[in-house]
Amino acid sequence: MARVSIGENSAYPGLPMPEAHTLADGPATVNDLLLYWIQHGRIGVRPAIERIEGKTVTFTDGTSKEYDSIIWATGFRTSLPFLDSGLLRQEDGAPVRYAGGILPEDVE
Repeated sequence: MARVSIGENSAYPGLPMPEAHTLADGPATVNDLLLYWIQHGRIGVRPAIERIEGKTVTFTDGTSKEYDSIIWATGFRTSLPFLDSGLLRQEDGAPVRYAGGILPEDVE
């Protein structure tokens, strides 16, 4: 039913192929509008971040672009190798966050 209602993975530009072959084996989907906005160009899927220099973000595929904001949407396995390890205090493998989970500790 999911394949009929949302289509194939290839219909969503930039979205990587899922590791799981069934919905039961895959990760939880938090927002059912994600696929809609990818198709309509409001959300652009990018590969992993290699480094950040000022406002310029360079991705692991070699492309780079300037951004004003970065939305951290890593899922349940947190890995931020492009940030200094002392920048965010971690607890149980995840950054400690405040303000409803949107800000790192000590941000004014």
